[in-house]
Amino acid sequence: MTLAAGTRASIVYWRERVHGTTPAGLTVAVGSVTMGTTAGGEVTMTRAAGDWEADGFIDGQWVQASSFATAANNTDWKIKSVDSATVITVWDPSGVAAAEGSGSVLIVPIRLRATDRDVAGARSTIESEEVRASRQSADVTLGSVTVPGSFGFELSPEAFDDFIEFGMNSAFYTFSWDGTGTVAASTAGALRGAFTRSSGSWIDDGFRVGDWVDVTGYAASSGVNNGTWQIITLTATVMTVYDPLDAIIVEATTGSEEFDLSGKRIDVGTTKHSFGIERRFEDVDQYQVFKGNTLDKLPVSIQPEAKIKGTMTTLGLETVAMTSSSVSSLTPREAPTYKSISSFQGNLWEGGLLIGIPTGLNFEVNNNLQQEFPVFSEFSPEIFDGGNTTTGSLSAYFEDATLQNKFENETASTMVMDLRSKSDPTYFMNVVVPNLLYTGSDQETPQRGPIKQNLPWVALEANLAVAGGATVPSNLSIQVSNALSAS
Repeated sequence: MTLAAGTRASIVYWRERVHGTTPAGLTVAVGSVTMGTTAGGEVTMTRAAGDWEADGFIDGQWVQASSFATAANNTDWKIKSVDSATVITVWDPSGVAAAEGSGSVLIVPIRLRATDRDVAGARSTIESEEVRASRQSADVTLGSVTVPGSFGFELSPEAFDDFIEFGMNSAFYTFSWDGTGTVAASTAGALRGAFTRSSGSWIDDGFRVGDWVDVTGYAASSGVNNGTWQIITLTATVMTVYDPLDAIIVEATTGSEEFDLSGKRIDVGTTKHSFGIERRFEDVDQYQVFKGNTLDKLPVSIQPEAKIKGTMTTLGLETVAMTSSSVSSLTPREAPTYKSISSFQGNLWEGGLLIGIPTGLNFEVNNNLQQEFPVFSEFSPEIFDGGNTTTGSLSAYFEDATLQNKFENETASTMVMDLRSKSDPTYFMNVVVPNLLYTGSDQETPQRGPIKQNLPWVALEANLAVAGGATVPSNLSIQVSNALSAS
């Protein structure tokens, strides 16, 4: 007899185009697919018949190609866009795709990296109130179906980008500037450098305080002004960046400067993402699908001598009975396996100033999802959007009254959490709270040792710049260093 073991249990997921509907492309391959010619890190896949959208394909999904004559084509591809009924564009950052026909494509599920993997269908109970001489109940009915999920995680590069999108109700994007005008580099005081443009506006081009920016095109002293810099103040023409080594030097423009947002960025939006989940007990060949899942809460905890971690919660629409075979015939795609991030690397900026001795940080994105149940059905027809709230807390050694006064005077502030990987310092997650209000402040006063100040906060909507001179309302912005084409 074989018993199911926790180490063999796993969770896989896939994006749903239609909320609560398992995409046909997960179970039935699309044949007669032609691979286009790769260009600019992208390549098209064109099907001879049928409809990509009708089969459930959607931006951000991973698909697996097979049956092509060229081996490099038979791999996993991430969908950039569904362009028409017959054409999708996938990312090809390495330019390995070869133009040819007669392949087939299936949606491939992704295995979730998790510390806890709890998801199950739940039923309420309705007990009869009838009074009986035996003093016992003879009638209990199972009620409405809910699908709560709870998944613990340790933050790791690329592994949870999908769930950041799910939690933010939005999608990552990027942009660059190499437009008209010139940009001169200069020093701007201790640990500061500046890039001053001759015309146009950094703000209208989408740059913000807190952004990490890749700068290229400078030549003096072997290009010391080139690099990845974090913006700490910004006006229309002057971008001031943090320069911890005082490396930036005065340099007139070369006319070849380029400023790119490092990696990709996401803001809070209104596009609800839906995904399917399969719970897998592979040692006993039992599999269960949960449809129409959405991410309710995404908390992150940053504490001393610990992994950066959290437990995200989901809410689903429907369960499917367990079966002895997986919904997908493919081996799940493994999430990126970079080491998880600890709290030893990074910086915290509060109100534009670097706080050198924070002792703890937390933040949580809460979508406040709701279900309502009608009569004549055990299922909610939808998972209804609630208002987005982002809250958190800051703990730091008590130095002066600055933070206490912000609380007492109801002074709005800002916060930038720069989280870094110790094993790979080139990876970062940059969390920007552009408008927050402290809702409390207390000082822990121990008999011995340092006094710590604890301040809970709530994020408020701010109008944030995006390229083209427009703004978007968002109480939170997250930037990660990996590219759009990555997981």
